[in-house]
Amino acid sequence: MCWIPAKRPALCIKNMITKGCDWCKKEIKIKKCKLRTSKNTFCSRQCFWIWKKDWYLQHPEEREKIRAWATGRKQSKGTVEKRISKNRGAKRTLAQRKRISESIPKGANNHFWRGGVSTVRKSLRECSSYKLWRDAVFKRDNFKCVFCKKGGDLEADHIVPFSKIIENIRLEVGENDLFEKCILNKKLWDIDNGRALCVGCHRKTDTYAVNTCYM
Repeated sequence: MCWIPAKRPALCIKNMITKGCDWCKKEIKIKKCKLRTSKNTFCSRQCFWIWKKDWYLQHPEEREKIRAWATGRKQSKGTVEKRISKNRGAKRTLAQRKRISESIPKGANNHFWRGGVSTVRKSLRECSSYKLWRDAVFKRDNFKCVFCKKGGDLEADHIVPFSKIIENIRLEVGENDLFEKCILNKKLWDIDNGRALCVGCHRKTDTYAVNTCYM
């Protein structure tokens, strides 16, 4: 299979033929020799990857073969370095981070699902909404502890304890889809209920490590 750019100079008109893209059916001109080495042709990379995804859905056994082949294989240091060097130092915007988080399947739809062993509170602390809330609190407080005015290793503290808010939400709406309902709850992500504290000052607060209901 191959993909052929829609716009390319015709090196030899006699050897060029018109063929439809195997996905969008757009007519493109390609060399005759391309048909000898490939059964499929595409007008763009986008069409190729959409077609390939659809092909794997129709042939799950082929996907399992690739997965079995790749399982346990270690990549060389050069391959790993080449893959991560593209994104090293790059900072994603808030919109990009939110879009990536929303695109990842949650709960039983995720391939890492192990039957719900993670607590709701732990899952919330690892989601993008929590990270965005924490960054907003740090930025508002100028990345300094609100008590001792020192920077460095900071923690975002909920004035009304995080676990108490979750418990109140659970009492109001019940256990079903609690994670999704917490995500949509505005009180949980209210920056006025947060403050930046250093580790030492955080431990001195009355709400540090509150032992309420662990879900």
